[in-house]
Amino acid sequence: IFDDARSAVGLWSKMGTSHHSSPGVIFQQPSETLVPLLCSLVDLLAMKGHFELQFELCKLIITMWKQENLPIEKLLSMLFINRRLNHACCHLPVDQIFFSYVAEHLGVDCRNTLFWRNCFKGDYPSLSMFLQQLWPVEFFSQPCEYSLGNQFGFNANVDGIVKVASSLVSEVPSNNQSTYLAGWLYYDLSERLLSRGQLLQV
Repeated sequence: IFDDARSAVGLWSKMGTSHHSSPGVIFQQPSETLVPLLCSLVDLLAMKGHFELQFELCKLIITMWKQENLPIEKLLSMLFINRRLNHACCHLPVDQIFFSYVAEHLGVDCRNTLFWRNCFKGDYPSLSMFLQQLWPVEFFSQPCEYSLGNQFGFNANVDGIVKVASSLVSEVPSNNQSTYLAGWLYYDLSERLLSRGQLLQV
């Protein structure tokens, strides 16, 4: 699988993403066809334990997205929420080298707080997940909790996270995306509490 994926990424990178329409062929933008395919490929390789191509695929996805002049915030939030911007076996929420490359070579100001505020504007479940992953282990201490939370206009303390997560699964019927987000919110919350020795809350 890895060798086939590496060959495919090499071909896509060389061809670029410009489509040339042919008579009788319905034109579809890469964001509608190739991007979902590449995202699925990232997930498949992660399941198989092949992380070498993950960020090459993400770079290709971002390039395709930008060529269509689509809101980059929408794409980055989707990649982050679906855990495609970090390695599954790594405790770090994002890869600093990847973000440095994206900022310097792809023109995405992803190291700016305002950029991420726009990514999750009005989407409190996704914002909660984002803040939990970025905070250090001591993120429940008052100064850290409120200083970072205030930057995003959202008070994501323990009770706030639980409230957001429970609201997602209390909807009838709950959809797959809501259940997925709630599961990750509870998981991240339990990891943070466990690291602080708060076993009863876990």
